[in-house]
Amino acid sequence: NLHPEYVEPLQVVKYTFGQEFQPHYDWFPEEDLTTGGQRISTFFTYLYANCSEGETEFINIRFDKSLHTKFCDILLCDRKSPQLGLRFRPVPGNSIFWYNINQQGKGEPLTLHAGRSPSRDGLKIGLNTWTRLHRTIFAKRDDPESF
Repeated sequence: NLHPEYVEPLQVVKYTFGQEFQPHYDWFPEEDLTTGGQRISTFFTYLYANCSEGETEFINIRFDKSLHTKFCDILLCDRKSPQLGLRFRPVPGNSIFWYNINQQGKGEPLTLHAGRSPSRDGLKIGLNTWTRLHRTIFAKRDDPESF
């Protein structure tokens, strides 16, 4: 039941070998809230991936063998897993969804995540979809003075 005006313009990202997005949150510090208010949720969809690496890692959520091993088709499960955050494989067509804020409306620390680099000669293309607390108001492309 989400109204389209609560969704930011979609963002496509492309990663090649050596490119990654360092650990970050998708929510904003309260003093940095922009038009549309806080980012409520994130969908990250893998559009294309021809790599064995390039996972999305949630740094503050540790891999738990007893809980996560049954999801090794979508999670990276290797000998390093217990020492690293939860890592989602770049499987084309799959999406990861998470809430950026908690029930009190504060940024959720467990959402600290990073876009890891694809393997050599690999390519990963993803789609970010962010929902906001309020209707978003973004510059119109046909109005050059709004940029």
